[in-house]
Amino acid sequence: MSGGKRYPFPKHVWAPTGGWWPNPKNWRTNFFGVWASLIGFGLFLKVAGPQIAQPKLNSKVAEELTANFNAAAKQGRSA
Repeated sequence: MSGGKRYPFPKHVWAPTGGWWPNPKNWRTNFFGVWASLIGFGLFLKVAGPQIAQPKLNSKVAEELTANFNAAAKQGRSA
């Protein structure tokens, strides 16, 4: 079920899957590099996430937003 033997191909072709033949020799290195990056970024977000300042709405603005939302919901408007 394969496409036959490999034949000459243009060298200028680039694809994110690994080129003309999507079976690069260093696929394990690429795979583990991507996973290490994802795990590192996830750990960074886990550590730095709680330290990121979240803007707080004062109670007057929050009440106004809630009242506007409720009024729109009662009228049956959809976004």
